[in-house]
Amino acid sequence: MATTKGQSKKKSKQSKASAPKAVAPKAVAPKTVAPKPNAPEAEASSSEQFDGTQTPEAFESMRDEAVAIPAGQILVPRVETQRSAAIALRVAERDSAPPREPRFAGLAKLGEFDIDNLYRLRTFALGNWYARRRQIETEAIESNAVVPADIVQSAQETRARMLRLLEYHFDTDPEILPRLAYIRSGSGYLDLANDLQGLASIYGMPGVLEQVESDRKQYRKGDPKQADLLASSLMTALGVSGTPQAEGWSGLAQRSWTMLFKAYSEVQAAGSFLFRNEEDVTATYPSLVTVARAARTTTPNRSEAPDEVAENDEDEPTSTEALAG
Repeated sequence: MATTKGQSKKKSKQSKASAPKAVAPKAVAPKTVAPKPNAPEAEASSSEQFDGTQTPEAFESMRDEAVAIPAGQILVPRVETQRSAAIALRVAERDSAPPREPRFAGLAKLGEFDIDNLYRLRTFALGNWYARRRQIETEAIESNAVVPADIVQSAQETRARMLRLLEYHFDTDPEILPRLAYIRSGSGYLDLANDLQGLASIYGMPGVLEQVESDRKQYRKGDPKQADLLASSLMTALGVSGTPQAEGWSGLAQRSWTMLFKAYSEVQAAGSFLFRNEEDVTATYPSLVTVARAARTTTPNRSEAPDEVAENDEDEPTSTEALAG
């Protein structure tokens, strides 16, 4: 059938009407993503040079509390604690200010968190950094000191004899045994001097002499006085007699580490709970032991366990109670 011009124009109009219109795509606004907090170990290098004017003051503010820690509760670090202190400092600076601090405060109001652990973490980090630095300095003095061989031999023999005697008679004593475990973990001339003083003080504890003086094999009446004299001779030879080093920076470093580790562990647990759905808490609250162990460069001494202990995968530092057990 033939198509007229009118029919042709009508079909053309229908064809144009049925063609879909092209629609320009709408612009999609980008989603706003809250920035994630930086992992403290990534920023630790900027904190590893602490303000030298702050660290002594921080340590002095915690010294009395550190000295009062019972020997059996002292944690013996198996890592380089200055690296750990740098990590803890970053966490303390980040979490003690908004917007994170109010979250911790809210948890504290529920009685589920002691917020003093957060507020004091910075001080503990600075203080432990300082104590460890003084320990390193003291060890450097030791390495360059010339101690008469006869004094060293006599000191080592006296220490060993007193230790054997006390360990034999007080192997289950809950107060004395942890002290002996701490003494046995020492190494170096300065530790030897402090060990002798510690052993002499144990002899002076109530009931000790009465129990050991009947031991004809190991007991010597003059050992406590001899131990104090030998300790004084060692410190004089090391050039630390009458100085703060004589107090034993090795022990103070351990004690300040104990305070730092316990406070950080509480902040780590609370922060991991509060921010578990918002960030990778294994990165924002890293293990002080794991991170510092990876960067460990120093040789073992009293503040670090021997290699066979350091290889243990546990993240918990060793306490002198554990050593005693």
